[in-house]
Amino acid sequence: PDSAILLYMPVLHKGYVDFLKSQSSKAKIYILDKSLVHKLSSYEPDIAALDVVMVENMLNTLGFEHVEVLGEENIKDIEENNLVLINDYVSRKLVDDFLQHKDVKFKNIFLRWDQASVTSEKSTVGEKSKKPKDLKFMRLAYLEAENSSDWWRQVGAVLIKNGKVVFSTYNMGVP
Repeated sequence: PDSAILLYMPVLHKGYVDFLKSQSSKAKIYILDKSLVHKLSSYEPDIAALDVVMVENMLNTLGFEHVEVLGEENIKDIEENNLVLINDYVSRKLVDDFLQHKDVKFKNIFLRWDQASVTSEKSTVGEKSKKPKDLKFMRLAYLEAENSSDWWRQVGAVLIKNGKVVFSTYNMGVP
């Protein structure tokens, strides 16, 4: 067929399993390699992510016959015009940077670590302060959070004593 699946699968997750079950085992699958993902994502790569060889072996075990690793050096060699990608940040960036001339269909699956999911504007906080000083300190905490290298959760904190910032910091992505 003149279609293929481009896949970034950093973990084995039910969302990916359900997606793969819905695809034909005859489908050609291109797995994005680590260097291409690193180029596409502004976040530090997760050192716990599955490597492409493991993903390739799992796909073969699941019955997919045509699996190939895709890097920046061979992305222009994709012959298929109809491409299926999971609707996540890396895949959307891949299309923007390399595949604008292709017919692309995005599939939505549940991925709690996708940027759009973790940067939701929904608030889970109870009572909110409207005091100018509190708002000022919260803005400082948000600014600290922007320094975080953790792509899943970016958290900033400020320690206030007698109305003055004593300490400020942010979380870091660590193994």
